[in-house]
Amino acid sequence: MADQRKDFLSEVISLSESQIKLSNTKLHKHNTAIQDTMRSMANNLENMLFGLGLDEDQKKVDDTCR
Repeated sequence: MADQRKDFLSEVISLSESQIKLSNTKLHKHNTAIQDTMRSMANNLENMLFGLGLDEDQKKVDDTCR
């Protein structure tokens, strides 16, 4: 009976450890995907703001040339 209990607990511990490793792997992939998405969004925003700045500068140049 004691050996069965030990075997059962060992199996439960082993399964728990493998699930923790799997969860950590999934979490790492998810975090990486989120970070990549946020970087992409920040770059897109920066490009949009840079474009707006150029548009404003161009408008100033056009107004001063008239």
